[in-house]
Amino acid sequence: MEVLTEERRAAIRSLLDQKDSISVKDLVDELNSSEATIRRDLKHLEDRGVLTRVHGGAINKPTYAVEAIIGDKLTQNTDAKKRIGQFASQIVQSGDTIFLDAGTTTREMIAYLPTDILVVTNSLSLATLLDHRKIETIILGGRIKHQTDAIIGACALEQLRQYQFKHVFLGINGIDATFGLTTPDVEEAAIKKTAIQQGVNVYILADHTKFDQVTFAQIDQIDSGTIITDQKNNYAQFGAQMKVVN
Repeated sequence: MEVLTEERRAAIRSLLDQKDSISVKDLVDELNSSEATIRRDLKHLEDRGVLTRVHGGAINKPTYAVEAIIGDKLTQNTDAKKRIGQFASQIVQSGDTIFLDAGTTTREMIAYLPTDILVVTNSLSLATLLDHRKIETIILGGRIKHQTDAIIGACALEQLRQYQFKHVFLGINGIDATFGLTTPDVEEAAIKKTAIQQGVNVYILADHTKFDQVTFAQIDQIDSGTIITDQKNNYAQFGAQMKVVN
C-alpha cells in the first residue's frame, strides 16, 4: 500500500511538471483513485513544499512566487497593452458608468475614453489620470497595496457592492482552462470577483502572456466575461468569449 501511495504521489508531481496546473478531477481519472485520496496526496505534497493547492486542484510551487511591481509591469508587452486598451475604450459610450480595475492594461484605456462618463476605480494612479482628463471619478476607499497600486480590503469591498456598472474592465494575471481567472493576491481577487458581480458587461483585458498561467487566488471561471486579447488562441472551446485586437 505504501509503495502505491508513493507511486501515485510521484505521478502527481510528474503530471504537474508537464502541465504546471492540474485539477482534482483530472487526477482522479488519470490515477484511478478516489477524490478523497487525491486530496490527501495534494495536502501531503503541499506540506512538503512541492505544490500549492488551489480551488479544484493544484499548481506548481514557483508559478506565483513573485508578482512584478507595477513599475516593472509598465515596461512589459507595452504595444499589446496599448492596442487592447484602445480597443476596450471604444466599448464605452457617453453617459456610461464603468468600473476600471487597477492594472497597466486598463490604464491604457484612459487616454481614449469619452469624458462625459462616471468611472469607479480601485487605483490611485488611474484615478489621477482620470482626473487629469476631467472625467468624473470615484475612488474606492481601503488599504493600498503598494506593489500593484490597488486599493483592497473590507472597506473597498463594501463600497463596491453599492454600485452597479454598465461595463466592468478587469486586469488579470492568469487565464487557464481548468482554474479560470486568477491573481496572486486573495484580496485583489475579492475585488475583481465583486466587480464581476456588479457589472452588466464584463471584459477581461489580457495580453497573450496571461494564457495558460495559474496564480494563487481564483477570481472566477473563464466564461465570466469577454476576454480582450492580442493573439488568437483556442480558449473559445472552453467557453471563453473572445475579442482579438489587430
